[in-house]
Amino acid sequence: MYVLGVNVAENPSACLIAGDGRAIATSEQHQDGDPAVIRTDRLGRTFCRVPARAVAACLDSVGVGIDELDLVVLSGEVVHAPSARPRNLSVADCMLQLPWSPRSRIHTIDHHLAHACSAFYPSGFDHASILVVDRGGCLAPPGGAPVRPSRVRASAYRASGGPLQRVFAVEDRPGVPGRDVNSLGAMVELFASLLGCIDVAGLMDLATRGGDRLLGELERHLELTPDGYQISAAVQPEGLALPAGGLAQPFDLRAGIPAPASADAAWAVGDLLQRVATHLAMQLVERTGARKLCVAGDAAVHGLARLDPRRDLWIDQLYMPPAAGEVGTAVGAALFGWCELYGAPPPCELENAFRGRPYGDAEVVAALEAHGRAPRPVARRPDQVLDEVADLLAGGALVAWFDGGAELGEPLDRRCVLASPCRVPPAPRLDAGLLRESFRALTAVVLVEDAEDYFELSGRSPFAHRVARVIGDRTREIPLVVRGDGTSRVQTVDSWRAPRLHDLLRRFQRRAGPPVLASAPLRQIGGPAVESPLDALRLWDQAALDAIFLQGHLLVRSPKRPATEDES
Repeated sequence: MYVLGVNVAENPSACLIAGDGRAIATSEQHQDGDPAVIRTDRLGRTFCRVPARAVAACLDSVGVGIDELDLVVLSGEVVHAPSARPRNLSVADCMLQLPWSPRSRIHTIDHHLAHACSAFYPSGFDHASILVVDRGGCLAPPGGAPVRPSRVRASAYRASGGPLQRVFAVEDRPGVPGRDVNSLGAMVELFASLLGCIDVAGLMDLATRGGDRLLGELERHLELTPDGYQISAAVQPEGLALPAGGLAQPFDLRAGIPAPASADAAWAVGDLLQRVATHLAMQLVERTGARKLCVAGDAAVHGLARLDPRRDLWIDQLYMPPAAGEVGTAVGAALFGWCELYGAPPPCELENAFRGRPYGDAEVVAALEAHGRAPRPVARRPDQVLDEVADLLAGGALVAWFDGGAELGEPLDRRCVLASPCRVPPAPRLDAGLLRESFRALTAVVLVEDAEDYFELSGRSPFAHRVARVIGDRTREIPLVVRGDGTSRVQTVDSWRAPRLHDLLRRFQRRAGPPVLASAPLRQIGGPAVESPLDALRLWDQAALDAIFLQGHLLVRSPKRPATEDES
């Protein structure tokens, strides 16, 4: 049995689950080329197209053809039609985009339900509360005959042994679409754009440098209600209006060090985001009684990232999937088909659904050969290569790390740039080597068994969603990953999920002291993570990196010693 999930919306992506439990997913951004995401068909309907390259990559990875699919589940909507009434995607909208087989059952679901499935089914929970808060939302279920359908901006679900059930939803204000928006996610992304942060994660990093000076100016435009929240009509996140005053002033952070006012504005937005997400989560848990919480959507994840589940939310466990943003809805669509339509249990190795296809050693060697400008690789035993990487990091080198299939969502332990957290290099070298904006914080990658010795963190944080305060004097040991407010974004690494990186962390600890490394995504600023070994080598050419690790192969730009006969 083969079930394909497809996100036919922003950041289109695909996920395939096979009958033997294999699962693989990829984003269209990871594939070659720059495809047009929006298309208009011959009937005048405009919508995101089915990501053909992502679908093909998933099928190729397990060696099946499109005619062998048993079920295809798509999530998305028609964004414009001649009737001027946006609506959820139908099967008919997708039938002609790819050569689906007559034997394949085609199904569609709404965007928030796909988010909810992506958060619940990988969690391992039997019963849970599920919260989804994102930017674009989804169309509200039809009720009566409105001139235009309303949009749902936050959704809450209950999982209790059967299909997921919606508990409540926060919709736009009645009025003109696009001018009466009640989207918390859109408001946050608007300020991220105005402040030059590119995305919500950047805004949250900038917020650690600010204070509450501008909080009062913004909080009067937002009200918490028994049914969720309401954003004042004075703030139009998807229009052009902003409240008057300091918050309306745009700043360009890419020009250099951010102004204090921009950091204060980011702090105010981040504080309100946390306040609203906490309110929604506690409302949901109170209504369902399920004290295990699953969260999806960038706004919900960033809003709850700094909170301790037991102390701040009064819940037992909190789960945030690795691909909590738009691309993860392809995984949710596939899981909806697998678990709800077919009634099968979640695949046993579901975390693999958040990774693309792996690359074999022959493909890595071919990439090295094709990359004629690269130095000759240092060919050694695997343990010797990791020892050399640990030596390089302990000596202050910046090392690109490429290991396995690309992750769906934010690149973590498979596509990253690593550095020692024990010293702070000059900012120009650091930003050039780590391919990041100056205000963006680094992730603290730590051995899971040692995490609580360095961070005030309860439980694991395998996907770097959690933010925790650095413990006391540990700030002097790992200054590079400590943000302005004394916190770090934390990724815990265990030996079964990332064995090679876990081994490297232990070797680095023996040389430098802390079981912690600083990490940044291996990608161009604002772009997707690199996909193939050749992509990684090309990026290495452009960045100020000292070495690159390619699945057991190591290239060093400036070797500190002559090559031995074994390495020639």
